[in-house]
Amino acid sequence: MIKKVLIILFLLSSSFLFAEPPDWEQISGTQYSMIMIADITHNNTSFTGSGDNMAAAFGPNHTSTNNDCRAIGLWEEPAPSHNGFWYFTIVGDTIDQEISFRIYDETSEEVYSCNETIQFDNNITIGSPQSPFSLTVDNSDYGEVCGNVSLIGGSGSVTDVTVSTNTSTTNPDSSGYYTLFLPQGNYNISASLDGYYPQTINNVEVLPGQTTEDIDFSLYPDNEELLSVPARTTTFVDTTVTIPIELYNPDSLQIEGVTISMSFDSTVVSYLDATLDNTILENMNYSLMDNSSGDSFTCWIYSNATPVNNSGVILQAEFQVSTTNPDSTDLIFTDAQLNENPVTTSGGVIEVLAGYNISGNIYYYENELPISDAEVILEQQKITSYTNLDGEYQFDGIAPGNYISHAEKFDELGGLSSMDASRIARYGIGLINLNSYQIIAADVTQNTYVSPTDASRVARYGIGLIDSLNASNKDWLFVSDSVNSSNWPPIEYNSTKIYDSLSYNHYNQDFTGIRLGDVTGNWSESKPVNNKHSKNISASIPDTTTSTSSVMIPINVENLTNLEGTDLTISFDEGIVQLNEVTLDGSMLEDEDYELQFIDNQNETTIWIYSTGDLYSGSGVIAFMNFEVTGVIGDSTDINFSQFTVNEINYLDNTENGSLTVVSENTDAGISSLNNQLLPNTPNPFSHSTNIEFSLKKRNEVKVQVYNIKGQLIETVFEGKKEAGRHIIAWNAVNIGNGIYFYRMETEGFVDVKKMIILED
Repeated sequence: MIKKVLIILFLLSSSFLFAEPPDWEQISGTQYSMIMIADITHNNTSFTGSGDNMAAAFGPNHTSTNNDCRAIGLWEEPAPSHNGFWYFTIVGDTIDQEISFRIYDETSEEVYSCNETIQFDNNITIGSPQSPFSLTVDNSDYGEVCGNVSLIGGSGSVTDVTVSTNTSTTNPDSSGYYTLFLPQGNYNISASLDGYYPQTINNVEVLPGQTTEDIDFSLYPDNEELLSVPARTTTFVDTTVTIPIELYNPDSLQIEGVTISMSFDSTVVSYLDATLDNTILENMNYSLMDNSSGDSFTCWIYSNATPVNNSGVILQAEFQVSTTNPDSTDLIFTDAQLNENPVTTSGGVIEVLAGYNISGNIYYYENELPISDAEVILEQQKITSYTNLDGEYQFDGIAPGNYISHAEKFDELGGLSSMDASRIARYGIGLINLNSYQIIAADVTQNTYVSPTDASRVARYGIGLIDSLNASNKDWLFVSDSVNSSNWPPIEYNSTKIYDSLSYNHYNQDFTGIRLGDVTGNWSESKPVNNKHSKNISASIPDTTTSTSSVMIPINVENLTNLEGTDLTISFDEGIVQLNEVTLDGSMLEDEDYELQFIDNQNETTIWIYSTGDLYSGSGVIAFMNFEVTGVIGDSTDINFSQFTVNEINYLDNTENGSLTVVSENTDAGISSLNNQLLPNTPNPFSHSTNIEFSLKKRNEVKVQVYNIKGQLIETVFEGKKEAGRHIIAWNAVNIGNGIYFYRMETEGFVDVKKMIILED
């Protein structure tokens, strides 16, 4: 029997930072095992097995020096039957031991502990592909510590330096830059490398969501006296740069006199001045003399009283950047003496940069498609970058300073349909739920809540009745962090990225794009047509003849299922007919919860019909088009579908187009002038019976039938042959019931439909 699994929640207490993925290895030689199928959420985002991402299970005795890894998770890619999951085969010898879980995140190169644990048992399975056990990681209480490590002399590599606290460890990159992610608190942070004296900086405060910068380390060899400058100093075109010259004095010698001579490339920098300000010799009764000659300078420093005997910066040398392009120069000691004794030295490089880089991607919220032509703006200097076809943007050569960036985009009507208007309306009255991003998309008026106005704006904007969704003319929003739905209304989200004291390159500065109004999330750059016909839905417009100045033409649809919205564009010749109205009155949607919006452009009409309540299924007339006939006898126009989508699926190839022909009224001029024609019934409206009149241009088979507004056949009034000429058939409608009905005439090469109304006494 499967035992109940005790779930123990505990606070995230530590993270371990690695330059490479951890070397987790499952223990062997155990007698019991269990299966666990889980999904993992990291900061409200699904954690998958992409790249070097890892997940593992651990027993209670696991430490950095004692391996107690019980399972390495295997990632199963999403399939139609599931959303992807982690599969663990957990081993052990002791029942009821606590099993914890950790992940390695490739992006941040960090190891995080999951919030949940389980109790180990034998031969049980926890979770399934369709309903996996939920593991979560939340490092929202973390802050960032960053800085640079410099090796002052010696032969070590800065990438081998260990920067650590009691819980976290990392290694600098090749430039010496490092980052630690730590929970809120105060830390003693150390840097160490074999052959160098370790250095510790105490009581570094870490605050949630904030970066503590400039926690820098300078490591000295443990067997040398030397003078040194930083191995690498970066500066920018048209600036001055100050280079500290440091004395390492492990034997605490009295500093009586120091000689320093250095050379450099004068086309890159030029020497300006030297000072004892901000050094260990400031205000210590020392004198300084200096001299320069183009590509070198010499300084003498000597004591005028009791010498000091400690280590530290003894001189600040200031340079002006001479080059106007990115370049670099070596700083080389040509002479270095302490108390007239030569000392070993360690030179460095001044690197002149065009500036720092900021780059990232912009993806769509629903399908993660790249968004091109989005504008990213650095607000302080109004510097802009546009995303390419892959959604990538980049700023190059940004000088140090404080910056805030945000993204913008202006768009045509892509991504919007009647289905969006329907979902906004139904969400507003509580019929359906939307996720956080969909709610943000639904609030097109930007007033922090979703209302019928939002649905109306999307419908009217989508077909071109209004020019904007909101007062600020915004089509898009861009989110810089994940969104938390627990705070609605309003949902809180960040739309900017902040760079305080920009001092290094920033990568992966991604934004998530939301096209306002697109709650179905089907926006795309190419706006592809969806031809996946899940239902055999079709639409038709009848061939119609008229001798009257106005005519009502139905739009017939078959096999609708759960209609959320339909988008129609119908074209015709405005020289022959002009549209007066499109209405749901008399259609099968008349008494249902649906709204209609239309706009009549030159020679075509765009129509949106969308649900505001329960969804309708069925077949029949969904709307009527009322045309004014402006053509003369003999004129005709095709009435064609150029768009027909239902619930954002394209069914245009399932449509049957119609036509309208202007004919003369039948007179006694003779049968030869007659055309096939269906005339208005009289009387109309009627209570018990009515006359249906039609004409035939020649003897032919003819069928006259009556349908209700749902397209269901009520009665075949006549079926058989009739001679050429005009004919009247009386139809008795007793016990049929009040309502709107349609009578249809069909003969060789001709079909027409007209409307009649029964009003019983």
